[in-house]
Amino acid sequence: MISLSISFLMMGSAWAVPHGGLQQSLNVHFRTDGQPVVETTYGILHPGESGTWNWVCEEISGTESAWHFGLSQEDRWLLSGVDQIAWSDDRCSWTDVEGDLKSLYVTAIQPDPVEPETIWMVTASGSSVNALFRSTDHAENFEALATFGEDARLRDFEIHEQGIAWVIGWRDDLPWLWVSEDLETWIETPLDEDCYSVDILALNPDDSTQAWLKLITADGDRVIRAHSDGSTETILDTPDSIEALVVLPQSGHILMGGREAGLYRSTDEGQTWTGPHATPEPGCLRVHEEYLYICSSNWTDGSALSRTPLSETDPDNWSWESLLNFGQVRQVEPCEPDSITYQVCDPLWEVVVLEAGFDRVLDTGSSDSGTDKSGGGPKQCGCASRAIAPHWLTLSPILFGIVRRRQRKDGAF
Repeated sequence: MISLSISFLMMGSAWAVPHGGLQQSLNVHFRTDGQPVVETTYGILHPGESGTWNWVCEEISGTESAWHFGLSQEDRWLLSGVDQIAWSDDRCSWTDVEGDLKSLYVTAIQPDPVEPETIWMVTASGSSVNALFRSTDHAENFEALATFGEDARLRDFEIHEQGIAWVIGWRDDLPWLWVSEDLETWIETPLDEDCYSVDILALNPDDSTQAWLKLITADGDRVIRAHSDGSTETILDTPDSIEALVVLPQSGHILMGGREAGLYRSTDEGQTWTGPHATPEPGCLRVHEEYLYICSSNWTDGSALSRTPLSETDPDNWSWESLLNFGQVRQVEPCEPDSITYQVCDPLWEVVVLEAGFDRVLDTGSSDSGTDKSGGGPKQCGCASRAIAPHWLTLSPILFGIVRRRQRKDGAF
């Protein structure tokens, strides 16, 4: 079982300290039945019964800030903290990952797009040689597959279904990109020296030789397109925060956006852009089957997760379906009292209900979504249905002044 500090468990409700910040969705994964699993600033949500959602707290990882989540092709949950990583098949009992990965700081968890039992991870620990790790037995055991220098701190990893692997990180106080077509020979490319953060935004589903990266500089965000030969090209520099980017299959249209800047689209490989379009706030963008999913705003869009059919038409005319409102989160994942999830998450429930808006009915206003009736024309935020903030938010303005505690790679314009 996962080795949590006994002092945490003994503290009981005293450990239920406020999370802080406004609740937002960060990323979406998909179960084998097609249902979404949503990462948020207050833990992980997944559909329960009768249209409600269940909550699993991120404190299982041992931290409420530096955690990472992954979902395998066979619905195994993986959750890492600063110095531990564990997996669960029932979301109640958790098993430590042993071997070379134990006690390392995992910065990215990626299921293989082809092999169901293969899981990839990269690390950024301060006192160890960091590596790209691979498990071929569903996270039971991991092996270090590639290292990139003694002082390398790896930030992110993606692998295309055609096998090209992409790693980004830091070495010698500079950002680097490493690309490999066979997982043995790596092409390394130094990135712009003026940036202080770098992430992989997306791969091109129809072209395995392309990846889209985000660099953060003192002047704002920079989006670059990288190629498998190690070459890169700057697509744009913007003072706005880039939170999400996706390349749509077949059409090759590129969508990029952020909660404050809105959604933009390019139909010519990033040479020109239109927008901001009248859509929900794009905190993340994901394609699954025939739909585009967006991490919208529970508070301004009336939905924390929305989707629309893939389309080449004007985004201003897309119709969005609401999939999640935080008021639909009704309970902690049902577990036995001796389970880790019960012992760690149940004492936090009342605090999370107060802070995150769980288990509350919100007036979401009209059903119009992605139109001029939804709170702004194409030149504005482009939000969907406007939610009326519950009275406890109105009476607690300090929540709005707290900086959001967790930033993730999933980009925005």
